[in-house]
Amino acid sequence: MRSATPPRLSPRATRSVQAGLGALVLFAAYSNDLKYFVANGDKYPYFADVGAISFDLSNPYVVAGLIFGGLIPYLFGGIAMTAVGRAAGAVVEEVRRQFQKSRASWRVRTARTMAVPSTC
Repeated sequence: MRSATPPRLSPRATRSVQAGLGALVLFAAYSNDLKYFVANGDKYPYFADVGAISFDLSNPYVVAGLIFGGLIPYLFGGIAMTAVGRAAGAVVEEVRRQFQKSRASWRVRTARTMAVPSTC
């Protein structure tokens, strides 16, 4: 017999669904606010001559915006990873330099203590 309870989603799938719903809600709020500002162009002069708002995929500006908007997170992620890699390389070089400096001073101090004349 089958159980009456539906199967549960994995935590990763649940987060993905939540992120998708959040993006959908934010886009709907943006669309509604934009329509409001365009409809009330007399109060908001920046939106006075905007015209009809359409997010159809037949509009080349919408397609270009989707492509570039999808690429921007990867661009910033790559820039951030490059910056972190450079900073980590600089830290490694500085640590190596300080170890070499301290090792050289340790050798000088050891040589001085070993060079104590014996009184025999």
